[in-house]
Amino acid sequence: MRLSILVKISIIIALVASVAISITAYVNVRSQKNLLESIYREKGESFANSLNAAISDTDLANPALLQNTIYKFILLNPDVVNVSLSFIDSQKQLKIGASSDVSRIGLPSNVESEHVFTTHEAASEHVHKYNDHRIVVFAPIDLNGEHVGVNETHIRIDQAEMDVNQLTWILSGMFTLSFLVIIGATLFLVYFSISRNVRLLTSAVARVGKGDLSQEVSIRANDEIGDMAQGFNAMLVQLRSYRDDMEKKITDRTNDLEKRTREVEDINKLMVGREIKMIELKKKLSEFEAKLKI
Repeated sequence: MRLSILVKISIIIALVASVAISITAYVNVRSQKNLLESIYREKGESFANSLNAAISDTDLANPALLQNTIYKFILLNPDVVNVSLSFIDSQKQLKIGASSDVSRIGLPSNVESEHVFTTHEAASEHVHKYNDHRIVVFAPIDLNGEHVGVNETHIRIDQAEMDVNQLTWILSGMFTLSFLVIIGATLFLVYFSISRNVRLLTSAVARVGKGDLSQEVSIRANDEIGDMAQGFNAMLVQLRSYRDDMEKKITDRTNDLEKRTREVEDINKLMVGREIKMIELKKKLSEFEAKLKI
């Protein structure tokens, strides 16, 4: 199947635009999600620090008070869905001493909490579980200048991610529309600057193939196609010059041949006239000899 240059360029532009849109959308999604995670990490650290500040020696000595503190904190902060506080027990093990998920109380802390307790540096992770998207922040708990445990705060970001995804799709749609406008404008320029000129050249070549050397190509383009048009017109001038020269030579040869033909005809006429006169002379000579014999 033969494709025109306009179709080929359209396909190339469409592919490039598709790749550009995909890359732009991906980069935009990643940047928005990274920004979202960064905001919620800072928010989680702020929540953890505020909760840590509310914990007192009395709370540590009374698990029920710790539980009430956690429940009040979650009630005041709707984005927080789970809080677990881990402390060192009598066996020097880090275990969960209080949690909004009571099934975890008394269990050993996870690896992340162990790491934060050891390094005394806050950490966070993005957790995807089914349709539940959370930012989990691990922050050290300090009391009276002493490192006593780790605060594990879970913050749900489902709605925020939905908002970011919606915004991302809106931006992607705007990018797509912009690219479509650019593609349309590019195709318009391509048609009038390339495809139209190529068709003019193709038509001119077809006329030359039929022997018509009279019409030059009128393309005023400052590009390769313009150079091709100038070269084509120069070729037409040379072909016309060659044709005119050949016609002149043929005319001269024809005239010379006609002249020679007339000269040969004149000589033939002269020779025929002489032969006729010789025949008549021989006839008269025979008649004269016959008279002498009588």
